Amino acid sequence: MIDKTSKTVSIVLPAYNECESISPLIQTIQSELNDTRLEIIVVDDASPDFTGKKIEDTHLKNVTVLFNAPRIGLAKSIRRGIEKTTGDYIVIMDSDGNHQPQYLKSMIQKLNQYDCISASRFLNNEVQHKTSQSHAVSNPWRFRTTKIFNKITRSLLKGTITDYFYGFLIINKKCLELCDYTHIFYGYGDYCMRLLNALQKQNVNISEIPVINGPRLAGVGNKNFAPIFAQYSNEVLKTFFNNSKRSHV
Repeated sequence: MIDKTSKTVSIVLPAYNECESISPLIQTIQSELNDTRLEIIVVDDASPDFTGKKIEDTHLKNVTVLFNAPRIGLAKSIRRGIEKTTGDYIVIMDSDGNHQPQYLKSMIQKLNQYDCISASRFLNNEVQHKTSQSHAVSNPWRFRTTKIFNKITRSLLKGTITDYFYGFLIINKKCLELCDYTHIFYGYGDYCMRLLNALQKQNVNISEIPVINGPRLAGVGNKNFAPIFAQYSNEVLKTFFNNSKRSHV
């Protein structure tokens, strides 16, 4: 376990229209990590429902809210949050409840052995079965397609990661700073694939833990699967060709 007396964990929560879900999520995070030095940075990406304002009005301890104007998107919001962190370790997670705070302690415990711990929906058969049968997976076809797509991504990038796009991870900030943020933090969830690929190219010690996707706490998630799939496919191919170029230099 990391030394809680001297190390701070910074949690970056990008948020867009999460007015109903984000306060309960933050309170659960604080409860789970009540013995850890903690800072939470919410990046409100110009939410019409005033997500950030609600957080400010609740006066939650050790929580900072950043406001984007205009909207800049998920990945750039995450980058903005990271650049404002003061902690030794950075957690990136969604604000809707899909990334369950109950896994944070297990992830932090592994920091004595690894510099990056990434959550995976596809790490072992037991977790896969529970996830595919859970109420959190409303579209089994989408789950299976995502699993296959991750296998293809792993093969193309010659990596070991089983879930390149989940975006729930904790990283030693010193290792994160080895990466070129400009070439990673753009687009949507594809940033996570580029980040994990960049960390592997820097020989950062990465481990995964099995997780079950949680239920959305409120609101409606992104249902435009086809354009997202096309975007991710394009970015995987770009990363594959960039890796190939570097290997021949």
